[in-house]
Amino acid sequence: MKKFLAFILLLIIAFCGGLYVGAAGLISFGGDKDDISVDVLSEEVKEISEYSVHEVVSTEQGTIQNSKKFMQKYSIPFTEKTLTAQCKVVTKMGVCLDEADISLDKEAKVISVVIPHSQIMSQELDEDSWEIVTNQNGLFNGVKIEDDDKIRKSIKKVAKQRMKEEDQYAKADERAVETIKELFGMIHPKYTVEVTFKK
Repeated sequence: MKKFLAFILLLIIAFCGGLYVGAAGLISFGGDKDDISVDVLSEEVKEISEYSVHEVVSTEQGTIQNSKKFMQKYSIPFTEKTLTAQCKVVTKMGVCLDEADISLDKEAKVISVVIPHSQIMSQELDEDSWEIVTNQNGLFNGVKIEDDDKIRKSIKKVAKQRMKEEDQYAKADERAVETIKELFGMIHPKYTVEVTFKK
């Protein structure tokens, strides 16, 4: 009888021990949501990049105008040409979050992110909207293939200038800050997120 009771007691101890080990394993596997590090945050902020892009679509015109020169100084008659084209430009602006500096204060529950200001990430011309506005060929100076490349660069340059005039860089900065705060806030709701810009 004593052996039987001892056997039952061992089973109870083993069962309780199994529950403890299983629970500890679940906690270890699930991880502590507050157990974050600067390395983890650095990886997370890179994933945010694609969501923080500020996109601007504008219709721009570009013009090239030149003539052949005599002795690289005097314009030769009947060689002046003018080419003006317009199309939509898709300008994407954003912050290079790979250059973000992140610090973590676990005691105060604060995540600090210092980022560079926005820049133009890419410019694409919408070929479907391409339109020739003016095409005046010189008698001895027709439009050439290289002129197409020049006018495309001219259009992108005009679009870039518009970004400055319309203060789109500031809008891109604002979007980056809002996106970082919102997404970090969702991932780490117990932390306050502070975002500032590099000087």
